[in-house]
Amino acid sequence: MYHMPDRLESKHISALINKGDDKTHTELISRMHSRLESKHISGLISKGNDTTKRILLSSFTNKIEPKHIKELFDSNTPIHHINNAYSEMSEETKKTLVTHAKALKDNDDDSWVDLANTHEYMDLNKIDKAKQHIKEAMQGPISQLHLDLTDDEIKTHIHPIIDKHIASIEGNQRKSGRALITFSNLISKDQTTKLLGSIKDKDAELPYAYGTRYPKHVRDAIIDHSIKINNPKLLTNALEQTDYNNPIAERHIEHIKANHPEYMPKFDHNGTHAKEVANTAIKNNNTATLKKLADSNSTKYRSAVLKHTVNTDNTNAIISHLHSGTVPHEDLDKILFREHEKGYNGEHSDRIMRAISTQPNLHSRHIDHIIKSGHEDAIKNIISGGYDIPRQNLTSKHIDRIIGLKNKTLSKQLTDNRNVNPVQSFNNSKVMNEGYLLNSNFQKLLKESLISNRIKPLI
Repeated sequence: MYHMPDRLESKHISALINKGDDKTHTELISRMHSRLESKHISGLISKGNDTTKRILLSSFTNKIEPKHIKELFDSNTPIHHINNAYSEMSEETKKTLVTHAKALKDNDDDSWVDLANTHEYMDLNKIDKAKQHIKEAMQGPISQLHLDLTDDEIKTHIHPIIDKHIASIEGNQRKSGRALITFSNLISKDQTTKLLGSIKDKDAELPYAYGTRYPKHVRDAIIDHSIKINNPKLLTNALEQTDYNNPIAERHIEHIKANHPEYMPKFDHNGTHAKEVANTAIKNNNTATLKKLADSNSTKYRSAVLKHTVNTDNTNAIISHLHSGTVPHEDLDKILFREHEKGYNGEHSDRIMRAISTQPNLHSRHIDHIIKSGHEDAIKNIISGGYDIPRQNLTSKHIDRIIGLKNKTLSKQLTDNRNVNPVQSFNNSKVMNEGYLLNSNFQKLLKESLISNRIKPLI
């Protein structure tokens, strides 16, 4: 064949195909491709291995005729090779392949899904498209699959596909973990249990997929399984990738409280267990848990550990607590007492005092602390009254103390600010009285200003 290819007749080529090995087939395609007839292509499809058929479909697609489509499928040619060749096929061969794909679908043969290049010509309904998405999800990067189908449609059309896949990967821990993530929005409780049954190692982890949120029945099944096989990694996975608004079973609350208390604020929305969890962590000197409770989004849990947070000078947690909304007065008292002990001169006292000054409904005693601290920005907030400070809580004595600081910036703000300016108009008689009281402060302020600037009064 190597030295006399021109002398080989059609019958010789057929004989070489029928009796030759894989290497012979490859050499025939390489050296005799210009002389290969339709029957020779059929012979190579029938007798050749997957490599032979891949070469035919990738390099000599123009020789693939409509009749060869059935032959390719009958000889179990890898379907992705056929799909990849679609764009280079003749129009007639393309039509034949589309017709074949439709027949596969009508006969409930899911292999049609792999003929992705034919799909746009197949008039697929939403169930067909869902099956296509499932196939893609199983082959592509791991992610949680979402399908726009009703519960009945999922149960009728999708669960049988998932059942078949679960059966095919039974005992494979890695593939079962992937399937659990991929299908978590679709699977039943029974299917969840079957997938978890293949995950048996105490240190096994579920793969991470960004944005995954387990439905309640999947999350609860993972928690139960993690407890059963004593696998804390599965538990933390279930706790981190869930919708925290879904109620959680009391048995799980007790387990989390005892073994992973740092997650309690996310589930215990009313703070029912806050003091118990905080006291246990403080008693056991569990600093890691205390820090996480202090940094949580739960006001009740932050308050429960606040004394520890303040005593350990966890400034970020304190600031976060103060910026989370209206903080209970008792919490402000704890923070301000600690600042008082440090002479209001701690490393981050200015940040803390400024954050306190933005709290609504400050009590008079809190304002006392802020003025005593001497922190200018915090006092400015008090003077502006822009944070719903009850007017009766900002007293004449407070104004006296601010004036006594002899801070030009604060003094100017006092005279300019409508909240304390005595010359503004008042409609309410009670406010008029307050304005009269403040007038004496204004005179003091004016006198201090004149003296400090060495200007002789005109009057």
